[in-house]
Amino acid sequence: MAANGYPTAWRWHFHAGLFTAPFLLILPVTGAIYLFNDELNDWIYPQRRFAPGGTTMEAAGNLVAAVAARSGAR
Repeated sequence: MAANGYPTAWRWHFHAGLFTAPFLLILPVTGAIYLFNDELNDWIYPQRRFAPGGTTMEAAGNLVAAVAARSGAR
């Protein structure tokens, strides 16, 4: 064993790298998943994210439909 501790320092550095490498790989992956969460949900679950297309009504048509649904209401 060397008196200056150089091999010991490299051994500790190696083991510290083995311990921290999984965290350094997991953090960017989970961060990207969180960052692109809406895009992933749009891609994976399109039926839950978007309403089916239909016809649109003008504001006056909405008023007429509301009055017809509640006839006699003010």
